[in-house]
Amino acid sequence: MTVRIEKPSLNLREELAKGTDNTLDKAVWGDLTVNGNISSTGIDDNATATAVTVDASGNVGIGTDSPTFVNGGGLHVHNSAAGRIHVTGGSSGTADTDGLSLTHIDSFSYLWNYENGSTVFGVNNAERMRLTPSGNLLVGKTTDDTSIAGVKLSTTGSTFVRSSNPVAYFNREDSDGSIIEFRKDNATVGSISVTASATAYNTSSDYRLKENVVPMTGSIERVKELKPSRFNFISDPDTTVDGFIAHEAQAVVPESVHGVKDEVDDENNPIYQGIDQAKLVPLLTSALQEALTKIEELEARLVSGGL
Repeated sequence: MTVRIEKPSLNLREELAKGTDNTLDKAVWGDLTVNGNISSTGIDDNATATAVTVDASGNVGIGTDSPTFVNGGGLHVHNSAAGRIHVTGGSSGTADTDGLSLTHIDSFSYLWNYENGSTVFGVNNAERMRLTPSGNLLVGKTTDDTSIAGVKLSTTGSTFVRSSNPVAYFNREDSDGSIIEFRKDNATVGSISVTASATAYNTSSDYRLKENVVPMTGSIERVKELKPSRFNFISDPDTTVDGFIAHEAQAVVPESVHGVKDEVDDENNPIYQGIDQAKLVPLLTSALQEALTKIEELEARLVSGGL
């Protein structure tokens, strides 16, 4: 390679031939010092094209002799096929599939870590975010541990953990409507909607989704089978609440309970049942209507009997 120095009115070759030192402080093989303002310095590739350029502002161009920037300056890498910066270290190897690559090709940009390690992002001299080898994005934390505050975004389940104040905020601007929508097989099955003063938890109920609709009967007898209780949860022994035991309610209103009694996972850890007490409302409403009908019939008999 040869070193090319560009400066208006300065011909390096001619000045070297003159042997003068008023312009060049010294010119020897491997050591070149130039007095004066140099507009740009370039390293030629086989003396035919500029491979690296440093302009008068200190900007560096690789693959371009005109490094350009929207704001400020720095390093400009250009390649007509794909512009790339490839960084390797002592433990990564030096192959094209080692280390870290920053690439722009077509209209896509890639920050590519070839190693089996996390890609870490820091601000204010501290880590703020990392992308793990398994594809989890961690914000405000360095581990997948769900007991540690921070955010984990993952295709296997995301977590949001905070020790105080709300864990997440959902804010719908201007109009009333859904703030969260729930889908199964890409079909909407529920939502959480808001107005200026209230929140509604909605599940699918449109008549166009239903068939074989018949009135409920025998609801009073079914309600009698429910076993409402008072109890406390083991994790909160000082608080007594009203409710149901899941599997007992499941025997009467199966759709009100999720899970199977005494279910465990492959490691024998319990998989606890849960209950949606709102699913008991239709049965309770029907039972109340049946009771009201009986009351009205008794009242009519009393009136007809002159009582």
